[in-house]
Amino acid sequence: MLKRLIFICILVAIAIIFFAVYSWYIVETHAKGRVFDDVQDVPETYAGLLLGTSPTLADGRNNLFYLYRIRATTELLNAGKAQKIVVSGDNRSHDYNEPEYMTNDLVKKWFSQDSIHQDYAWIDTLDSVLRMNTIFQQEKFVIISQDFHVKRAIYLGKKYDLDVYGYVAQWVSLKIAPRVYIREIGARMKAVINVMTWAEPKFWGEVIEI
Repeated sequence: MLKRLIFICILVAIAIIFFAVYSWYIVETHAKGRVFDDVQDVPETYAGLLLGTSPTLADGRNNLFYLYRIRATTELLNAGKAQKIVVSGDNRSHDYNEPEYMTNDLVKKWFSQDSIHQDYAWIDTLDSVLRMNTIFQQEKFVIISQDFHVKRAIYLGKKYDLDVYGYVAQWVSLKIAPRVYIREIGARMKAVINVMTWAEPKFWGEVIEI
């Protein structure tokens, strides 16, 4: 009985590892040729999607992922690669509101508030990408985040027949945020499952013109 249980556990572990490797590979494959780290190479689109994260870490330090995404969005707008930006993030309480944080920081860079729109119905990356189409009526847009995140978002967008590209924010060292990169393994597995099951955003809503 014990040997049989061990054998089953080994099979399950092998299956999980195989699926993790497959998920990583399929995301990388779909993103090929659509991810840019030079703003001049980014195709011009009407709108961009800035994926949110917390501006500060649990210990109060600045979150480099956040700072670099704001910088990348600034570069994209200054280069004229997008006219409008949708900021999508968590707003779990009155005291925590990622779309507002991102909007305020972009306005500080002298961008008009009219060029920035908030998506407050963030649940995960799938919701942000699909709502960009269903709510903000964009079929072609550029996504701003770090490399690993952009690739996953592009994979999701392409699988739902959207014409999406990515502009990569500066890399954050693995030593600084190891859990973020480890978590990405599971996030990619979830993304593949979302596609397999044709998952939809948790929240819909009225169309917003941008």
